[in-house]
Amino acid sequence: DEVSWEQLPVRVGEEAGENAREKQIFIRADGRAPYQAVARVMARLSATGFTKLNLITDTAEAAGA
Repeated sequence: DEVSWEQLPVRVGEEAGENAREKQIFIRADGRAPYQAVARVMARLSATGFTKLNLITDTAEAAGA
């Protein structure tokens, strides 16, 4: 679901549940997504207290393009 930039940490916290900022958060990015966009999301979450961020990239479609 689409979420505003301001609501991003709130929404991630809601989805992660209790003690969200202490849990591992997995960010899945399309292999075609610009690195800058993914880095901005990770930086936003980090700046709002999420410290266990993991990046998962899906390269299957990008490789076939």
